[in-house]
Amino acid sequence: MIITKDTLTADILKNINGAKEFFESLNMGCLSCMGIQNETLEKSICHLIKFLSYTGIALEKSCLMHGLNLEEIMEKLNNLSNQ
Repeated sequence: MIITKDTLTADILKNINGAKEFFESLNMGCLSCMGIQNETLEKSICHLIKFLSYTGIALEKSCLMHGLNLEEIMEKLNNLSNQ
């Protein structure tokens, strides 16, 4: 499975061993929410950093403001997927 910002968070959790623990290490408290069934990784990260997509702030900039890097998150998830 190749992870992109458009990959559904639920698919990541279902298909990648260790993804739940990785998300928990980022303090993502939304993992048990039914909303993630239709939510992309990008949107989940937006929720994590408390910015909704309609704020007009680019996700990458928001990630940087909160010490997160979307590309690094995708890389780590892709590494988990390849194990």
